[in-house]
Amino acid sequence: MKLSNLIFGVALLLVAATLALTITFRKSPDEGDNVALPGGKAEYSKRGTGSLPSRTSASPAAMRSNPTRGSQPRLPKVEELEVTIDDGPATQGMTPAQRQDVAKRLPWVRKNALSRLSRMTDRLDLTPAQRQKVFPQLLRSTNGYHPAMIISYPPQVTAPPESLAESEKTPDEAIHDSLDPEQQDDFIQQKLDDQAWWEEIVAQLEEDFDASVTTDEDAVAAGQAPPSPGQSTTPQAEPQPQQGINLFDLLDE
Repeated sequence: MKLSNLIFGVALLLVAATLALTITFRKSPDEGDNVALPGGKAEYSKRGTGSLPSRTSASPAAMRSNPTRGSQPRLPKVEELEVTIDDGPATQGMTPAQRQDVAKRLPWVRKNALSRLSRMTDRLDLTPAQRQKVFPQLLRSTNGYHPAMIISYPPQVTAPPESLAESEKTPDEAIHDSLDPEQQDDFIQQKLDDQAWWEEIVAQLEEDFDASVTTDEDAVAAGQAPPSPGQSTTPQAEPQPQQGINLFDLLDE
């Protein structure tokens, strides 16, 4: 056997071995890699280019980054809200005269509730969210309020929900629960001050009434008729002739 043939055979073997190893470790473009995921699962990903997403499609991250998409419209300020008459069950049994009477009271009830809300805001430093919760309760506790009176919100704004527990509370209880602990103490003190003021007014009225009744009883016991409301006990002075400057004297000067 010649040396050249031996060398040629060895070269062929090396080339064949190289091709075999290349084919074994080389992967086709359509084959993928198995990527390990938590939980023992594997995700199959291709190395090929594949199909690209269209430019018009938006990813969830891009949708979340858009602040205007799906945002809730701004809740109007309390002063911008209107109070109207509900057309629901609360007004079904009302006569036209009763409905007209409620409509006349609407502006005054709204104005009074806003005035009380302004004073409460100055004293308790209410936040805008607290003002939204307190205003309906002040409306309910205003003299002249009727259950048919409701707060009208714009069509694109969802009215703040009121739970069943809140609807069963008195206005003062609902307002108290809407406040912070420090505000609750000031609110209770305010209610106590108002109660003490009314008690003082009522006591003064009762004292004045008792004094007037005692005076009338003493006059009757003395045989005198009590003075009528149109009569006055103060003697009237006789009219005096009018004195002043005579216009004719001024013309003669």
